[in-house]
Amino acid sequence: GQSMNISFEVSLGLNQRSNKLFPNTSSMRFSAEGLYNWKTGMLCLIACRRVEELIHGMSKLDDGNKDCQIHIAVQYPPTNPGYFGKRRITGKIISLREQNEQLYFSPKSLTSDLIFYKEQAANALIQIDVEIIMRVVSLTMAALFVVLQLRHVKKNPKVLPHVSLLMLSLLTLGYLIPLILNFEAIFSSTSKQNILQSSGGWLEMNEVIVRLMTMLAFLLLLRLLHLAWAGKCEFYSEGPWYSEQGACWICGVCYAIVGLIASIVYGVGGSKTLDVSKAFAGLTVDFFLFPQIIGNYVWDVRDAALSPPFYCGMTFVRLLPHLYDIVRKFEFFSLKSRRYYYASPSWNFYSISWDAVIPCGSLLCALLIFLQQRYGGAFLWIPFWRRRISYEIVSPDSL
Repeated sequence: GQSMNISFEVSLGLNQRSNKLFPNTSSMRFSAEGLYNWKTGMLCLIACRRVEELIHGMSKLDDGNKDCQIHIAVQYPPTNPGYFGKRRITGKIISLREQNEQLYFSPKSLTSDLIFYKEQAANALIQIDVEIIMRVVSLTMAALFVVLQLRHVKKNPKVLPHVSLLMLSLLTLGYLIPLILNFEAIFSSTSKQNILQSSGGWLEMNEVIVRLMTMLAFLLLLRLLHLAWAGKCEFYSEGPWYSEQGACWICGVCYAIVGLIASIVYGVGGSKTLDVSKAFAGLTVDFFLFPQIIGNYVWDVRDAALSPPFYCGMTFVRLLPHLYDIVRKFEFFSLKSRRYYYASPSWNFYSISWDAVIPCGSLLCALLIFLQQRYGGAFLWIPFWRRRISYEIVSPDSL
């Protein structure tokens, strides 16, 4: 069955200042018997304490010199994988006597530091290894795709004025923010220190690799942003942001509307403002192609401003966390409540609906980029925005 009989010899170290359960002693030993349910982790015991020092002047107890009217309920982390998120021992020690009896004491709470069963520890290490590997692979792919875009603009410098600065700024910030914020707390959780020591330095080594790859991707994107800025400065005498203002205005309105909706929806659900803001920032990076789509429409771009490996590859990099989130929802790992090394819910919107909406939306953006670069930026709409940045044809007779 799920329950088993169990007996304990319990030894307690007591703080004299707060010791009202067993006065006049610094430690206490007592025996206890009861049932343990291995599936739920619940332990229920009836305990007996020796009270020789406490019964002077009292009538003899039913159990001689023992007080067996003590109930102990302890919640251990259960062995059922569905409960692996609970890693602390909690419980209560309760006296079953009436309050007016001398041996009665008020309920006492029990708690512990985080603990791991062997299977939990193994699953935790597997999860850590897989997530770190996926993060390193994602960063490596991102750096490679940016290199391919740099190669593309080097061969075709005329496309630089048509690369969206807002798009590159979003991508660059997406790699800069993790470098600014200290992620060391994620990799050095004191609550897991004993478990992670068995990794033999694997975690520390990959922390360095992750930081280096993040820095590499950031520097490559910064270089691409600088080239796009210089190309726009050379092409537009009014300044690089002159061509961007129409696209930025449209994107700003869209971001404000979506951000307001997200704040209202998740605010009602009780989410913290900071968590919603970070998740919304991750959402804007997921749809990093949106500013380029708007820019292509405004400028009616007919050149291949973005190379297919760049916009398709970076889209895949942004989709990978959501694909992984779908896998972990099927309890590929048995740990539900844990620190995240990849696809952290606090850095993006992760749910069944979002894991479907974001990939579909990102793939749609990539498809629109392909069609715009093939048939023209405004192939679906009337390009009325082009008049803001196009040169007016003047008749020679008017000069």
